[in-house]
Amino acid sequence: MGKKAIFVDGQSLFHMTIALGIGSTKYNQLWNLLVKEIGDCRELFNRPFYTITHAGFLKMKKPITYAGFDLFATRTGNGKDDQEIITRINKLPEGSDEVSEIVLVAADGDYIPVLQKQAGQGKKIFVLATEALNREGRSMTSSQLKEEFNFVALDNFKAKIMRHEWRPYFDEEGGDADLEKSNRPRQLTNLEVVLTLTDGAGMVGNFFADLSDIVAKYPKMKMHTNTEPLNQ
Repeated sequence: MGKKAIFVDGQSLFHMTIALGIGSTKYNQLWNLLVKEIGDCRELFNRPFYTITHAGFLKMKKPITYAGFDLFATRTGNGKDDQEIITRINKLPEGSDEVSEIVLVAADGDYIPVLQKQAGQGKKIFVLATEALNREGRSMTSSQLKEEFNFVALDNFKAKIMRHEWRPYFDEEGGDADLEKSNRPRQLTNLEVVLTLTDGAGMVGNFFADLSDIVAKYPKMKMHTNTEPLNQ
């Protein structure tokens, strides 16, 4: 029997865990689940590969890498995370002698062609995703992923991998989320932040790209910038 190759689409996993009510993840338990409980192989071809946004990398690097994952940071919204996983899957040895199983944590259909190709070479494909619905009431996971490959419902392992429940400060429309049952402070109506950036233009540009990604997640939050040279 060959070895197991594991790939985690971190952005997809993030959205799936939120839909399941998971606020923070036990990454060591996620590693154990992927390595020891899914599929028949227990020997790894390489460290489980995990894509994550640049902002997430800065915050979550230690717990994820300490759990045993190989992290790869990408910018959000540009599809590089999917493409990097697809590229690495395509580079796996042909046939099933060296790698006989692939475990993918993802919900979208972008991975279907590369998984079909690997299945055609004799590899067994496992997809860990969710049965949860999105905001439009449709399944978050591609139906073709569930039908063509060995689908494993993340929902069944919620208690195993959840460190804390998801408790948002505000609801999806930007209003208060059950504040009467919470001691959390109300949202500020106006917040002004003054930053002094002394790094080079490239670093400053990366900072504003990350900040824009954060602001984009909140429809009622606006960002205004006024850059001025620093007086020496």
